Amino acid sequence: MTHSRLDSIDALRGGALLAMVVYHAAWDLSMFGLTEVDVANDPLWTLLARATTCAFLALVGVSLVLARQDPRPGRVLRRFAITAAAAGAVSLGSWYFQPDAFIYFGILHCIALSGLLGLVFLRAPGWVVAAAAAFCLAAPWLLANPFFDRPWWLWLGLSTVVPVSADHVPILPWFGVVLLGVLAGREVLRRAREPFWQARGVATRLLAGAGRWTLLIYLLHQPLLLGGLTLLVPTPLPGSPAEKFEASCRAAGQPEAICRAYAACIVEGLAPDPGIAAAAEQGRMTPAQATLWRESVARCRAAAP
Repeated sequence: MTHSRLDSIDALRGGALLAMVVYHAAWDLSMFGLTEVDVANDPLWTLLARATTCAFLALVGVSLVLARQDPRPGRVLRRFAITAAAAGAVSLGSWYFQPDAFIYFGILHCIALSGLLGLVFLRAPGWVVAAAAAFCLAAPWLLANPFFDRPWWLWLGLSTVVPVSADHVPILPWFGVVLLGVLAGREVLRRAREPFWQARGVATRLLAGAGRWTLLIYLLHQPLLLGGLTLLVPTPLPGSPAEKFEASCRAAGQPEAICRAYAACIVEGLAPDPGIAAAAEQGRMTPAQATLWRESVARCRAAAP
């Protein structure tokens, strides 16, 4: 593999990192009340989060294919061990700070397991890889069953409920994206003798450089963002839940009357649990509170004109 090709893959990974940092920064600002946009529920921000996850996992598949060209034995297993250890550290840290929504199978867990499962498909015919990818992508809609609602099956992605977790990236459907990355990686190898893009400018060199330190940046960026915001704003800015829901709605461009009704609807739906607003501010909602919150938002969105 040429240096230019590695530059292109690293720059793509760096771009995904940048998108991730932007999303998390916006989410943190929303949590601290420094923006009127409800990032956690805004469709455009949700789309950015999903697209970023797709980019990371597709690049996992591309990297698996490229790693086959590396003469150093055991590199894939070493990478798995490091990623799995980092995933374990994230789980422990999130359990300590947010036990009711800790990360038990997030993006790092999915990357680690997908890296192992992907090895099975590296020598498989293209149609087999494509068929497996299609199955994985469709599985949550075809095979979801209450049987998989048990906690020890939630990592599969076949449950009928949305698990309460700060970061949940189950193996289904997301392993399908990794397999699509395997197909893309084969195309990269097929064009190995063609000229490829190189990182030459300052911005592209920075992206490619960041892409070589993906795991470290992933582990450090949120503690740095949250730590900085905590120093600047020790507690979230004041405002009643109704005011915050209304402000989020108006920031999305909706008329004032609709937003006022929307906010009132959500507050009414949350009324059975008076402490839910404070728990949400602290990021310590119980599973029952999180379910009530999601149901209220979904119901009021559906009722809005």
